[in-house]
Amino acid sequence: MRPKITSIAVTMEHQGKTKTVHIDPAKNTALFWGDHAVDNILTPFYHNNPRKLTHEEQKANLPHHSECTRNGIVDGEAIQQIWHGEHKSMQQPAFIAKTGHCPPCPADPVE
Repeated sequence: MRPKITSIAVTMEHQGKTKTVHIDPAKNTALFWGDHAVDNILTPFYHNNPRKLTHEEQKANLPHHSECTRNGIVDGEAIQQIWHGEHKSMQQPAFIAKTGHCPPCPADPVE
């Protein structure tokens, strides 16, 4: 039987400020924190498997999840926009978290 992960803490540093976030492994199934993982695993997956969120999914997600999609569609281009900070209101995230039910979501900024 595989050991169960019960807690994940990620500490980020940006411009001399640190922030620790606790990730619920029961809700999040993957974390992507490097260019290789995002560019070579997450982006190609969504390029080959774009996903249109239902109206209910869009309403149920956090407000900034709207920035994680392109017109309600998660695809490879949306992932690249998230990762490389191409949205005006976003700094480049330290990581992208993935759940089974939501679009990939960037970490909140370190403030």
